[in-house]
Amino acid sequence: MITIAFIISILFCTTSNNGSTKKNIGKDNCPEKIENSKDSIKRAVLDAEDIILDSIFIKPSGNETSALYINKAIEQLLGSTLRGWVNEQGISYPPQYILFRAFKLEREFEIWGSDSSNDSLKLIKIIRICAVDDSPGPKLIQGDGKTPEGFYTANGVFGSSYWFMWLKLNRENIDRYGQVGNGSSFKLCVNYPNPADIQRTAKYSKNSNPGGEICIHGNCVTAGCISFKNRAFLPVYYFAANHNKTKFGLVNVYIFPCRFDEADIYQYYKNYDILDSAGIVSFWNNIKEGYELFEKTSISKYMTNPG
Repeated sequence: MITIAFIISILFCTTSNNGSTKKNIGKDNCPEKIENSKDSIKRAVLDAEDIILDSIFIKPSGNETSALYINKAIEQLLGSTLRGWVNEQGISYPPQYILFRAFKLEREFEIWGSDSSNDSLKLIKIIRICAVDDSPGPKLIQGDGKTPEGFYTANGVFGSSYWFMWLKLNRENIDRYGQVGNGSSFKLCVNYPNPADIQRTAKYSKNSNPGGEICIHGNCVTAGCISFKNRAFLPVYYFAANHNKTKFGLVNVYIFPCRFDEADIYQYYKNYDILDSAGIVSFWNNIKEGYELFEKTSISKYMTNPG
C-alpha cells in the first residue's frame, strides 16, 4: 500500500477570538457559519423511514444469532430495495468491494461500492446517522465523549451483553429498541485505537487509556460509536457483511469531522480542549488531504492514518 505524506499547507480564513489570522485560500471556501454551509447543499440523505421493507418476510431457519441467519434475514427484509440501489449504479449485487465515509457534523454516512478495489467506487446511498459524538476532533482518551476521526477498517462482531447491540429481525419488530437475548446481536467494530491513535494519545495525554470498542450499530445510542435507527443500520451491515474481505481485506471506514469543502472547521476547533491548536489543525489538514483525494478519484487504496 502506498502511504500518502498527508503534509500540506491549506485552508482556514477568518480570525479567531484572540485576533490571530489564519491562512486564506479564498472566502468562497470558508462559509461564515457552519449552519449556513450545512443548508447550502441539499443531498439525498435517507432516514430510516425512507428505507422500504419488502412486503413479504419468510423467517429463515436456524439460530437467530448466527451470521448466516442474520444475512438471510436482512435479505428477506430489504433484498429488493438494496438490489435496486446497486442496480442503479451498474455494479454487481451484492457489491464485492465496499467503503464507508462518515461525517460527524452533518450526521451523514455514505455507502460506496464497486466490483474491485481498483475501480472508481460508486456512491450507493447516504444514510442518516441517528447518534454520534459529533463534537470535533479525534478521540484521545477513554470517556472523552469523542467519536474517532481518521481512516479505519471495520469487521463484523456477534453477541453482546448490551441491549443496543440486539435487533429482532422481522417486519413487526425491526423498528423497536433491542433487548438482550431477544433476536440477533451484530455490529461492525472499528479498529480504534490503531497505532496512530495510540501515538497521539501518548503525545498529548500521557499515561491515559485511549479507550476502544468503537462500533457501528443500531438502536440509536452512542458512547463514541456511530449508531443508526435499526432499519437504517441494516443496509450498512449487509453491504459490509458481503464485502469480499478474503480478496480485498476489511471494509474501509473514513470518519471526518465534517465535509471540508462546506464547513470552516477552524472556527470550532476552540471547542477541543486536549490537543493544542497547532496539533488539531495539523491533524485536520492531514485527513483533509485524504478527503480531497477521494473526492477527486473515488479510489480508496491509498488512504492511511496520519500519526
